[in-house]
Amino acid sequence: MSRRTLVDHFQSHRLDAAKQKLLRDFAALPAQNSAAAQLFVTHNRDKLRSAFTEIVNQFLLAAIDNAAPPLPMSLAQAEQLAALFRKVHHEPAPWQRLQLVQQFTHAQKLQKLEAEYLMFVGDTLRDKQQAIGKYQQALQLYQRLGDQPGLAKAYFDLGDSYSVIGRKKESLLALQRSLALAGALPDPFRAMWALLVMGNVHADLRDYAQSDSAFRRVIALSQTLQNRKLEAHARSGLGRIYNESGRLLEAQAQLRQALAIYSNLEEEFEQARVLRMMGLVERNLGNYAEALKLQSTALATLQGLQHPKPKQEAAQYTIIGLVYNLLGQHELARKYHRAAYERFKACHGRPADIAAALANLGETLVYLDSLPQAHACLQEALQQIAGPEDAAVRAEMFQMLGDLKLKQRDWQAGREMFEQALQINAEKGFTANLILNHLGLGQFNLAGRSWEAADRDFEQAIALAANSGITAHIWKGFYGRGRALKAQGRVTEALQQYEAAIDTIEATLTHLHEEGSKLGYFAEKQDVYDETILTYLQEQHDAVQSYNFVERAKARSFLDQLHGGLEIVNRIDALNPNQPNLTLLSLSASASPRVEEIQAALGEHDKIIEYRVLPDRLAIWVVDRVHVTSTQVNLRREELRRLVREFRRTAGADDFAAFSRRWNQDRDAAFQDFLAVAQRLSALLIKPVWQHIRPDQNLYFIPDDLLHYLPFAALTLPGPDSTRFLVEAVPLATAPSAAVLKYALERGQEQGNSARLRVLAIANPEDRSGRLKALPWADQAAQFIMQLSSTGSKLLVREQARKEALLQTLQEPFDILHFAGHCSVDVKSPLYTTLYLASGLQREAAASSASGAAGQAEYGAAHEHLRMYEVFRLNLRKTRLVVLSACNTALGQFAMGEGIVGLPRAFFCAGAPCLITTLWAVDARTAGNVMEKFYLNLKTGGHNVAGALRNAQRDEIARIRKDPVMRFHPHPYFWAPFQAVGNSYYVQFNMPSNQPESIAQNH
Repeated sequence: MSRRTLVDHFQSHRLDAAKQKLLRDFAALPAQNSAAAQLFVTHNRDKLRSAFTEIVNQFLLAAIDNAAPPLPMSLAQAEQLAALFRKVHHEPAPWQRLQLVQQFTHAQKLQKLEAEYLMFVGDTLRDKQQAIGKYQQALQLYQRLGDQPGLAKAYFDLGDSYSVIGRKKESLLALQRSLALAGALPDPFRAMWALLVMGNVHADLRDYAQSDSAFRRVIALSQTLQNRKLEAHARSGLGRIYNESGRLLEAQAQLRQALAIYSNLEEEFEQARVLRMMGLVERNLGNYAEALKLQSTALATLQGLQHPKPKQEAAQYTIIGLVYNLLGQHELARKYHRAAYERFKACHGRPADIAAALANLGETLVYLDSLPQAHACLQEALQQIAGPEDAAVRAEMFQMLGDLKLKQRDWQAGREMFEQALQINAEKGFTANLILNHLGLGQFNLAGRSWEAADRDFEQAIALAANSGITAHIWKGFYGRGRALKAQGRVTEALQQYEAAIDTIEATLTHLHEEGSKLGYFAEKQDVYDETILTYLQEQHDAVQSYNFVERAKARSFLDQLHGGLEIVNRIDALNPNQPNLTLLSLSASASPRVEEIQAALGEHDKIIEYRVLPDRLAIWVVDRVHVTSTQVNLRREELRRLVREFRRTAGADDFAAFSRRWNQDRDAAFQDFLAVAQRLSALLIKPVWQHIRPDQNLYFIPDDLLHYLPFAALTLPGPDSTRFLVEAVPLATAPSAAVLKYALERGQEQGNSARLRVLAIANPEDRSGRLKALPWADQAAQFIMQLSSTGSKLLVREQARKEALLQTLQEPFDILHFAGHCSVDVKSPLYTTLYLASGLQREAAASSASGAAGQAEYGAAHEHLRMYEVFRLNLRKTRLVVLSACNTALGQFAMGEGIVGLPRAFFCAGAPCLITTLWAVDARTAGNVMEKFYLNLKTGGHNVAGALRNAQRDEIARIRKDPVMRFHPHPYFWAPFQAVGNSYYVQFNMPSNQPESIAQNH
């Protein structure tokens, strides 16, 4: 490079007036190394950096011409400014250029300047391939000069650029050389940057152990050098890899620390980046509402930047669109994906980004059944990515088109799409995509009834996954092979493949650390279990093996929590108290017990009736200590769900206002409406197993799917007594699963029977805000319970029922914990489900009734009510029964394969073996009646929990049948929401007849 070229280049970078004034202002400071000067540098950091880079160029120009151009500061002042930058921001580069002016002879200077110029040009080029060429030229010059700092920088920039264009192995090699040079100089700042980029490259290669090591080395160095920004970069890198590897809680912790650092540094762009990553973690946890909130905040932060970032904004629109798709709000998703596409085009984004935006828009249109428009989007996306560097994206587009053709049942065109994708991926060695291609082709061959070809495709997918270690989708290969083999009549081999798929799913499950990811992972794989269960039932006629898979089909996060004990409390306590994790931790891979283990836990009179709702039939198992039998009912899943919804509608469970109008207008008709659907459900659920049911048995009903929302007590008897209810004929209780029932039975055996009835009752907590209705019947029932209870019982009523009083009182052991008040269920974020306690502040009731995300923002940890995540912290291992006499306490978030995630789960995990919960909003008066009779039965009737509740409900039914105001109709709305859950037949209180009963003695 000629001297004249350098002069021309540097003269083209003259200082504008604003930058000249900024530098003069610095030069005019009375003491340029003072605290005031440091503050000046901090406030004007970005502008000073830009101005300083240009003034250094002018100094270099002066060195070449042996001249002293008129500048707004002297060389000494420039060196002071560089020193201040190093001190305040720990950024030695690019200030090292100042050393050129004095450190090199004239002969060396031109080569050094040429290398610096090449590096500068490389830094300004958008085309990274061209930039790599400049860096390589500079590298050769630095090697000739033996310039170690220059080599360190050139290798670093090469590694960074190689990473951007996807040449990851070359990137790592260059970065390792940069790191070695930086370590020898020493240049810890350069070393940190090299490690940081290496961490990201290792993450791109899914080498999370190496990535973790690199990021942690950056954190250690940055803390030593007090470089908070690089520490935040490394923590956000850890957040990324923990998110991708399923360590979601750890990802949250790292990202929160990174966000706090960026906030202190007022780095708004980096804050937006971390908010986006936090949103991705919440999405993976299944907390879509919280994910949407974080991603929207990230977008607002980007839009508020002083210097716009249009490409990042466009990418943020894409992410928000993806979240809306997960929430099922596809019209909003379409709006955001369209906006992302338009913004990428407007800012001349990379073709691959434009293609991805179009592909996401096309996928959303598929959800909206706009298949022709979806096809057009995907075809246009293909046209955007013709370059060889976009081969992977192009193959992905072909695969998406193949999926679309599968939906359109266009077998030939779809197969061609998958074959094109397969060809690209095979040429490029993209093993992960090859696996997906073979799986897709297998699906096409299954749909086209080409069983042998499908088997071959799935087998190839399995082999590729096993040989490469990329096993995320290997279960799909086993499942697909099983379907192909079964279609050929090879049932035994098919079952082997199904079981291999399930083993793989459950092995993966053990590595998922959070329940939200576990539930989401498990829910989408229920078809594998359904097919296995159905094959054992229909082809093998094997009730035992099919039942084993029914229990394995539970997500097991509940069982894991039960066995997690106090460790789960420690994990929850480790969370930020202002933002509790919206999912629960699963600490172990508790294997579902086999049928013989479940049978061994049952008593002589115990009998389980368990349901599995399959796509086109209902399967029912009856299990006692000796026998396992099964039966099937031809019934489509959607029809059963419709009947359950109709049951709850006519029972007044979900829309009390509509029920109340109907009941008050025509009680006869309202009761007949309910009776018709109850009889229909009884014919489907009870009649097929009626021959196995006797009044002297302890019946446990274990529901599935929407049957969790059904009170079995309110089903009618089959046969001629179809106007009488099941609870009038037999005792009954429920359990989430047989495995959880086994745990509850074992807990009950540990506790044994009790000769006392020591009760802690919380009743009618006072709400001075006026938002919550007072419950005088709860007061009266609690006073009655106190009269029946043993010495040492305690009553917290109205203003006494405060949170601190409850927690303090629970330091003592009680046999029964009784709550009669208000409950608010959060179905989206179940850990925010709330039991309301006494509160004197208006805003508390408002905040606690808000959704989880809004509640935490407004309310934080300072609330005075008891939320579900806090119940886990309670120690109820000496408590034998928890009674939740409030509205909807059995409800929560429904998850496929798991049932309802709500308050009962938390109380079981806290140690209670038996619960009384409610399936809808209870009528205050009849709730009081039922509770008084229930406790009277416990105290004087010698009943267990299930028997005491059954007799209380039967008495209420009998009372209503004599009540002309009720038109003699014992409508279940008034008595049926209560249900006994868990160990309900072995929890009883053997009270002596002379038990003290006076309130004075008890209190």
